[in-house]
Amino acid sequence: WVYFKIIAVVLVFKIVFLAIGFIAVLTLPYSDNNYKINFHYPDHENKMITHLKTWDAQHYIFLAEEGYKKGRESNRFFPLYPILIKIFSFVFQSKLLTAHLLSLALTIGSAILLYKLVRTLSFTSKTYWLSLFLLLSFPTGFFLHLPYSESLFLFICLCYFYAYEKKNNLLQFLTAFLLPFTRPTGILIMLPVLVFVSKGLRN
Repeated sequence: WVYFKIIAVVLVFKIVFLAIGFIAVLTLPYSDNNYKINFHYPDHENKMITHLKTWDAQHYIFLAEEGYKKGRESNRFFPLYPILIKIFSFVFQSKLLTAHLLSLALTIGSAILLYKLVRTLSFTSKTYWLSLFLLLSFPTGFFLHLPYSESLFLFICLCYFYAYEKKNNLLQFLTAFLLPFTRPTGILIMLPVLVFVSKGLRN
């Protein structure tokens, strides 16, 4: 039952963020200059569609379809997220739809992992729900609901710390290995790894 509540909460937040985005598009002044400097793939696409894959999302869709090519701006984006889009697009056909569903699934997975981690650390349910609300309502939390790599990064991070608490060394290794392929800051996972290893050596 608690998992259904978690899924419902994440879905509500996603719907609210998307609704706010579309209301903003329809009611606020439009910045053509910002639109023109953005990378667009494919060219001359309907503007309402591009609103669903702005900025980084365009690059991830491009990489999922075209791969890395010499001299392209998209090469600065890390590969794990576009690889997953490409893999799951065989099911959903549309890479844009796949990217949105993938971010939704990863955000739900992160919310569930956070619950399991909070319970493992013996905190109360109240602490969990407050943590989840703060996570999803934080101003930059809207990135979790877009076809960006933040949802994947958060999911793998939580997997790592949950694996640590459960002393699952294989999952720890796998998640620590994958994080740097998601975002450049993933290499910072080495800091808690070194702390945990040094504590283990002292014990």
